[in-house]
Amino acid sequence: ALPFRLRRDLHRRAGEALEATQGDAAADLLSLHFHRAQDHAKAWEYGVRAGRRAIERSANADAVALLERALDAARHVPGISDRSKATVWEKLGDAANFAGLTDTARRAYRQARRLRRHGDPVAYAQLCRKEARFAERDGSPAAAERWLREGVRALEGLTSRRAISARADLWAAYAWLRKQAGRPEDARRWAQRAIDDGRRARDSLTVANGYVLLDGAEIALGRPSKATHATRALRIFERRDALADQAVVLNNLGAHAYHVGRWDEAAKLYGRGRETNVRIGNHVDAGYGSWNIAEILVDEGRVAE
Repeated sequence: ALPFRLRRDLHRRAGEALEATQGDAAADLLSLHFHRAQDHAKAWEYGVRAGRRAIERSANADAVALLERALDAARHVPGISDRSKATVWEKLGDAANFAGLTDTARRAYRQARRLRRHGDPVAYAQLCRKEARFAERDGSPAAAERWLREGVRALEGLTSRRAISARADLWAAYAWLRKQAGRPEDARRWAQRAIDDGRRARDSLTVANGYVLLDGAEIALGRPSKATHATRALRIFERRDALADQAVVLNNLGAHAYHVGRWDEAAKLYGRGRETNVRIGNHVDAGYGSWNIAEILVDEGRVAE
């Protein structure tokens, strides 16, 4: 029943008291109080800080709420650069994607792309890569390929390490689409191209992703003895603390062990991949790990489990 003006004043006073006594430690509450006090500059500042911290602790749904609040405040703050807003929109999209909030993630990436289109072609190409992943998940490989081509066009003529690395990541995505389309020889060729460009850019993560795709292509070609790169990729991911990539390669190693009949090993690898996805808050992909383990249990006749 309080008048809106009084509510705003109380939120402002609460925010100032918290700011004086706790500072950044209370960034999430500060973003809330200053947003409701309509102190938009502070709501933006503390919302972004709190959102980043939420991402670091894999609280992705919390990060989405915090970053949405910050971006709402940003509409009223002059002088915030398009680059800064695009970065926050993209972080919001990543958090929403991990939280399984697909529509929110797409909206966030769309806003980031709009801001990146003319100012940062490399970041724009990386967003095209994320759009391609969504399209592939939706069962539309043709749309995924269109997004990858759009990303490659954005990088035309650029020779920086950052641009070469982004292009290598697009090649890796194309290799995955070729494999899914039943074209493993094409997939192997594009994976090797990703590895070569990743090495040129001195980007070990892209090289490692290429290794994973190269092994997948070799297995699809009926040459499992040549699929020897995934463990090397896993070591790179572990050294770089790339948890999301570790989860992918653990699942792939599990699939390889499953198909050659090493079911106990496969279940352990799937389990490690599942636990890694849970750690980063990616419960959707953690569900794939549970499903893969269930498949082994069904094959072994352990139906109740």
